[in-house]
Amino acid sequence: MGKKKNVDNSVTLLVHLELEDATQLTQFEYECAILSALDSLHGQIGSAINFDIESYDQGFAKLTLNKSDMIKFWSALSLYGYYEGKRCAFRVAYDCQKVNH
Repeated sequence: MGKKKNVDNSVTLLVHLELEDATQLTQFEYECAILSALDSLHGQIGSAINFDIESYDQGFAKLTLNKSDMIKFWSALSLYGYYEGKRCAFRVAYDCQKVNH
């Protein structure tokens, strides 16, 4: 989504979304679930966070976003519990930050 990010200021997260009924979402639905999580915890500021879905497969996504947005993004995903009336849980499986020396 949105603008290209400066690689030095970006972070990559590998995220898994689990739904109670094991429904598999399309990439668009997955993105909507993330936006819903951001909006529910942080309102319009949260839903304005730019992120890119680099890859998506069966509930697992590789996401990139600005490092300065990572705490808001991670907290929204961690605390989100329902998507379209179904219990859900986002699991951040891996956080791969570029190390600057």
